[in-house]
Amino acid sequence: MLELYLEKISLLYFKNYFSTEVNFSNQVNIIFGNNGEGKTNMLDAIHYLCLTKSFLNFSDVQNIHPDSNSFLIKGVFNKNEITNEIVCSVEKEQKKVIKKNKKNYEKFAEHIGQFPLVVISPLDFFLINEGSDYRRRFLDGMLSQLNSNYLENLVQYNKVLAQRNSLLKTKQNLNSIEGLLDVYDFQLGQLGNKILEERVKFLEEFINLCNQIYLVLSGNKEIIALEYQGSFASDQLETELVNSRNKDLQIGYTTIGPHKDDLKFLLNNMPIKKFASQGQQKSFLISLKLAQYSIFKNHLNIKPILLLDDFHDKLDASRVGRLIDLLNPQDFGQIFITDTDEKKLIHHFEGKSRDFKLFNLENSTVNEVSFKTLT
Repeated sequence: MLELYLEKISLLYFKNYFSTEVNFSNQVNIIFGNNGEGKTNMLDAIHYLCLTKSFLNFSDVQNIHPDSNSFLIKGVFNKNEITNEIVCSVEKEQKKVIKKNKKNYEKFAEHIGQFPLVVISPLDFFLINEGSDYRRRFLDGMLSQLNSNYLENLVQYNKVLAQRNSLLKTKQNLNSIEGLLDVYDFQLGQLGNKILEERVKFLEEFINLCNQIYLVLSGNKEIIALEYQGSFASDQLETELVNSRNKDLQIGYTTIGPHKDDLKFLLNNMPIKKFASQGQQKSFLISLKLAQYSIFKNHLNIKPILLLDDFHDKLDASRVGRLIDLLNPQDFGQIFITDTDEKKLIHHFEGKSRDFKLFNLENSTVNEVSFKTLT
């Protein structure tokens, strides 16, 4: 099993940080402080280094400090005892730049999957409460880190989809655009069928892992289920696109394809959104993310970096205890945890035989408090 951890990070004009540099433990890093001090922003910077984007904001420029026109994040990773320096820089009205060991990436997709990461955040509730695009992005994000061919197919699919939608919006007579639609529908059919095949195959393993983890978190009291809701039959996308042309032309966009598929979440055979408590929903979301972690570890032969934001959010003491038991050093590598109460976190990790560093955030300044081994 390959080892992966972030040795240190440097931030310059990133969100509420002017300039800071932090050295991390290769095991557990606990970042505490009051709300608004930048705990989540530190995790977001790590997310940028691993996945070239924020997990909080869609727009890169939103992450620039108000007193600057640009930000820079630099991280030093140790991957199986080989050092890699990753730099992410964003400047207003300029293209984002990602560098590995001082060499620019031609395509950001080349970086995805090299430094696998899983994040558990209060924002995960969007997966339950918001539209299907959140659930598709979650599924696509997992598969993209695992499979570069899937990511390439997804990128190409979205490009062709945008071209087809642009053509549909012109509201031209169907006969005049039929030839071009034939080209688009063939391309979407080939790519979309591959995307669906990979999603279904992946979910067979993923759903089983989710169930196992949730049973532990719930104390064997509840059963969850995930169902894939497809908009087209397997290997039939091109045919169904042809059949839906009149409808799509009238509406002005493509109504079927993997971009319209969804995941249904159930607890004891009832929709989680309507019938689960916040604690049950949180446990379900943690199960999704820890199943993701397990699959990454098994398929990539590496322990991903794990980010846990606002650790105690909506979890009672019993579920927190079971979660801590799951986060054992045999199964997990480097972990970053944020919370407002460091004493509770330290108490949870007592007797777990893990090195950890404590960091206090105050006035957007990171202060290392201690480095300990809990046994």
